[in-house]
Amino acid sequence: MHFDDTKNLNKNSSASLSHIPSIHSTTSKKNKTTSVNFSKREHPKFIGYMGCKTKLLDPIIQALNDVYQGGAICDLFSGSGTLAGALGNQCQMIANDIQHYSTILSDFYLNAWRYPSIPSAEKIIHETEEIVKKNLNCLCKKFGLKVDYTNINSAEQLLKIEEKQRLLIHESFDHEYHLFLKYFSGTWWSAEQCVWIDAIRAVVDQYQHQPCFDVIFCALLFAITYANPGIGHRYSFYREPSSDIAFKEMIACRKRSIADLFIKKYNQILIWLPPHPSSHKNIITTLDYYECLQTFKGGVVYADPPYSASQYSNSYHILETLVRYDYPAIQKKKDGRFTKARYRQNKHRSPFALKSQVKTAFQKLFFGVLNNGSDLVLSYSNTGLLPIDELIHLARQILNTACIEVRELKHTHSAMGFNGGKPKKVKEYLILSRQR
Repeated sequence: MHFDDTKNLNKNSSASLSHIPSIHSTTSKKNKTTSVNFSKREHPKFIGYMGCKTKLLDPIIQALNDVYQGGAICDLFSGSGTLAGALGNQCQMIANDIQHYSTILSDFYLNAWRYPSIPSAEKIIHETEEIVKKNLNCLCKKFGLKVDYTNINSAEQLLKIEEKQRLLIHESFDHEYHLFLKYFSGTWWSAEQCVWIDAIRAVVDQYQHQPCFDVIFCALLFAITYANPGIGHRYSFYREPSSDIAFKEMIACRKRSIADLFIKKYNQILIWLPPHPSSHKNIITTLDYYECLQTFKGGVVYADPPYSASQYSNSYHILETLVRYDYPAIQKKKDGRFTKARYRQNKHRSPFALKSQVKTAFQKLFFGVLNNGSDLVLSYSNTGLLPIDELIHLARQILNTACIEVRELKHTHSAMGFNGGKPKKVKEYLILSRQR
């Protein structure tokens, strides 16, 4: 059956969970032909991320164990690379996500290793300092923007200084690697912090053909994340000193050293890294989810698509820009001003985060799994755009298998600093399907 056959589905069909038979794991294991038993590996974290499955890894890995019959595991929406970090070298993995920053994280978790000549943090920072010194001097002479945040004592002072820094987006620069300085000074970071970010990014490119490329990049991702005073590590809007608490937190973050944060994380990574390269041929891709399914055969697909209407390309557009470093066109409002978040134009919009497209997106997902002969573990929430009973009915309708199990998990979604910061209790579901 091909995706075009969706026109034959009953669009109004749905079923309550109580009417959907559940096959327990003992039944789903009946014809299992492999003795592999995946376990959770501790791994370093680099960024905050919506919908991260860190707290649900145990039941997810158990579900993978229950359906796995050999072959690769394809993480279809790899996001922050949590599954790759947890599984590591236990089998071949295909980590896919249409966002490029995800490839850096997954490639690090799956392929990075501590080879004898891997550069030290001190070496990298020394190379960075040469770039920073030259560019800070240019910034001071040309724009008069040398700022000592220890002398800022009020929100009014801070606003005045940062408004001036934000005007750099209209300026031109003679030196390479000035994207963050131009686009993001006075927003999530100070102009001086942006100079450091650009400089480390320049050094990253010097190592792009070496195994340490993702190691350096991940330490940089950590540094920009934890120097950012924004709420919940999202980049939908930058913080302003609207209260005394916000002012103090912003000043504290402005005083943080990008170099110190980088060194701290990089040295932690070196201790964690395995001493040998992976024994599996892991593959990292940036494909549309359905295109990825068309290239994958057999094995297990793990799918953790977006649940809500929040677009990841809005929340993490700066991570995408840091990785691609392509000086993108910035979205503007109708009056010609830049959007406050300084979004990239032509951002990816996931159909799973669009009410009008989510059902069709799941139809394509299920048909892709059916056509490539894979087993499936799907994560979803009772707060998702597609009602959970409708989703499960759709899975049974398309996959046409009695070997589907539904597991309900209690979970707490982090508010990521939004809605007053109050966590939300939800029900997470794992849908398991075996075809082989």
